[in-house]
Amino acid sequence: MPHCPANRFFVFCLITLLGLLSPVANAGSALDNLLAEADAAVQAGGAPSQVTEALVRRAEARRLTGKLALSLDDLARALTFAPSEPERAYVLAAYGTALAQAGRKSAAMAAMTEAINLSTQHPNPAIEAIAAATLATLSKPPGVNPLFETEQRAEASGWAQRALARAGATRRGDLLAMAHLAAAKVGFTALEAEARRSASQHLRAALDALAPMPQTLATGQLALQAAQLAGAEQQTSLAAAALAIAGRTPIPRLAAVVLEQQAGLAAAAGDLGQAQALAAQALRTAQQIGDDELAFRMAWRAGQVASEAGETDQSLRYYRLAFNSLKRARGDAADVASTSQSLYRRSYGNFHHAFFDVLMARHDTTGDPAFLREARDIVEDLKADEVEDYFQERCVPRNAGGVAAAQAGDSVAVLYPVVLADRMELLVEIGETLLRRTVPLPKPALESLVRGFRRDLENPRRDFRRRGKQLYDAMIAPIADALAQAGTRTIVYAPDAALRLAPLATLWDGERFLVERFAVATVLGLTFVPAESAVPGQSYALVAGADAIPGYTPLPAVERELAGVVSHLQADRLFQTEFSQSKFAGALQNQPYDVIHVASHAEVGPNPEDNFIAAIDGPIDMNQLALALRARSLLSSRPLELLTLSACSTAGGDDLAPLGLAGIAFRAGARSVVASLWPVRDRATADMMDDLYTSLASGSARGAALAQAQATMIRNGGAAADPSIWGAFLAIGDWR
Repeated sequence: MPHCPANRFFVFCLITLLGLLSPVANAGSALDNLLAEADAAVQAGGAPSQVTEALVRRAEARRLTGKLALSLDDLARALTFAPSEPERAYVLAAYGTALAQAGRKSAAMAAMTEAINLSTQHPNPAIEAIAAATLATLSKPPGVNPLFETEQRAEASGWAQRALARAGATRRGDLLAMAHLAAAKVGFTALEAEARRSASQHLRAALDALAPMPQTLATGQLALQAAQLAGAEQQTSLAAAALAIAGRTPIPRLAAVVLEQQAGLAAAAGDLGQAQALAAQALRTAQQIGDDELAFRMAWRAGQVASEAGETDQSLRYYRLAFNSLKRARGDAADVASTSQSLYRRSYGNFHHAFFDVLMARHDTTGDPAFLREARDIVEDLKADEVEDYFQERCVPRNAGGVAAAQAGDSVAVLYPVVLADRMELLVEIGETLLRRTVPLPKPALESLVRGFRRDLENPRRDFRRRGKQLYDAMIAPIADALAQAGTRTIVYAPDAALRLAPLATLWDGERFLVERFAVATVLGLTFVPAESAVPGQSYALVAGADAIPGYTPLPAVERELAGVVSHLQADRLFQTEFSQSKFAGALQNQPYDVIHVASHAEVGPNPEDNFIAAIDGPIDMNQLALALRARSLLSSRPLELLTLSACSTAGGDDLAPLGLAGIAFRAGARSVVASLWPVRDRATADMMDDLYTSLASGSARGAALAQAQATMIRNGGAAADPSIWGAFLAIGDWR
């Protein structure tokens, strides 16, 4: 590989560059031979150079068939075999582009920086161009606040100029196109007219470089990337020219995506007839290939175009086809562990919400409640997708036997709010009855209201009533009559998007809080709640905590809190120095506890690998804890009934954090979780926990027990009656 075949290397690196493959590179039978040949080459072994090259080839084949995690494993292994620095630079360039596609930005930048350094020592302008273009793309600012991103943009622009210089030295049109595209991406993040004009010029230069190139997958992918960038910048003529270049490539998958993009351009231009014809042709091509993931995307586009044309029946047929294709694609990829954060948001985007919207349109026309039931099922599927996205693995059993609303109890209402661009839809299921209410509150206004309310709640010096009443009027007032008529005592709440940031129990009706009228339980969806109710009985608990964790604010009331919990349960206790990582893990290994109560600092954020509980000697990884608890529950056939994290805190600005809190409960196999969304004074927490366990010991349902404890704090008055104290706590999961 000091004399690595250049053509294969260029094709490999170009088609793995950040974002180039998009929907085209999904698993499909056309790539089976490539994977088989690459696997055979790895098995054949040989000299280190041969093994290195074989591993890189197999890594690319695996990545093209959707096995990105396995691809990264091969590339990491190839780095250990590379016998020389030029070969290591080759592998690092491949590794860096794969890491970038996986969303592992810092690791990708480190790999590309090392590749550039090695290519400088052992001149290889191609590798240097690829690495610099990738660094430009990774370094570019998001464009959210262009006025304050000058320095970041300057760094990215420097990498783009370096990529252009080195690509020019190779005299390869594909490398020049890649470098010009990187420069265009950086330029379009600026506000200045001159920078944006320059970005457009780079985009045109990329197309000029691609036009005379041979019709390969690499050139087709680069042209498609250019089309997508031009479309995002509303440069229709450039997008059309790029699609014309991409469409020359005789590869069915690429052809399908080109047709789909052309359908989008036609729809934007108002030619809906042409858009429908192109979308239908794209779908037929995907179906002929037999690629369910691709068919999902093409059917989604066809459904969008039909909806814009006002053909709701046809649109619904396409959306159903897309949904069924998506389900099959999940099954095909069930063994694939993605390494990329935001898999759902990047891959599936707003599909479920768009499908839901079409079903609402059909319900508007027909009044048929079957459309509401189908919409409810789509929402449940969305919840499962979001959990898979958060944990980046396919961990949710689809169509599992969760509890049905009809089994939830006569006094229980299940509330599904769905946040759409122009409004919010409320689905309320009470027994066999499914109701719908439409709230004309656009998504940006709703998100602003919720985030403002969350800030009001966290700060006792802010007035929560105004926003609390506005949210009550939007979410509860439209269904208040139905709740009253059904004698509802518990609301089971499956929040959507930013609504996860604010506890429903804290909504203010003008006189009192919602929790003073209803118990509230938060669920990911009914799919996640076991069908069978918990069996009452004696619970054995692990109670752990410390009042002085190094680096954290002291929690002086922890000892009193733990004593209160122990007074209600038979329990093992780990307090102060006993609450160490090793002793906590050892206790969990030796005993299948029914209840685990932790009184210590804990953090839950948008990335599951960052979630932890603070022990006296360091962090306990919450993700690993959840997996250990589930394994222990399965081995003992005794589910964890309740997990309480009494000093937990979530990232208040990110709606993924509360999702992660609920997801941890599911992952741990816990029927119920009680935890807080923000830090709370621990003295008030100790009192509320004592009330909670008192109610549980007397036989109260879990959701009702927390509501009773919160209502007691409100009645008792004083500082603890403020929602900044009791309002942080959620009952998550099984409320029974």
